[in-house]
Amino acid sequence: MKRTLIALLAVAAGAHAQTQDKSLPPLSTFHSSMDAAAHYPTGFSDIPWGAGVDQAKATMLNKPGVTMEPPNGDGTITFSGGTFAGSPASSWKLRFRDGRLDMGEVKIRPNDLKKTYSELKRELTNKYRKASREEFGGGIHYATYWEYATKEGSWLIVCDINTDGVTVKYEKRQDVAPVKSSTKDL
Repeated sequence: MKRTLIALLAVAAGAHAQTQDKSLPPLSTFHSSMDAAAHYPTGFSDIPWGAGVDQAKATMLNKPGVTMEPPNGDGTITFSGGTFAGSPASSWKLRFRDGRLDMGEVKIRPNDLKKTYSELKRELTNKYRKASREEFGGGIHYATYWEYATKEGSWLIVCDINTDGVTVKYEKRQDVAPVKSSTKDL
């Protein structure tokens, strides 16, 4: 069973490499905090889960064009500028619990909202797995969710589009009890 699963994953990876659309940079370009053996995000935008505020600030301010916004007193730090997935980022938000990173969010304003949303959704699905659920609200509002509960913890990724732009949020969840991982989760 394990060999069959590994063989299927290898075939799928090869097929993806041959058919990948080159109009959007690979997901690893804008989210490299992924452990090669993991099937869940291990951080947000090069900042590992559990990083302290100073480490997160330094990583964000090292990105070209990113500047820190004044503190808002809600346990988050915000930034503006830079790019994400090849589009201008209008805002970045990092949340900390007990001084440790547990959520990162970025809002982009691409020229073509629907195309960028579709490309991000495809890249996230290729990188992690099929989405858990999708929501469609009238007009231009869609949201796609990837949810994980493994023995290592619980995570949520949301890709959301509305008239303001596309928002991508990664969250290490504290409120969901970890469960045993299975091949079904892959």
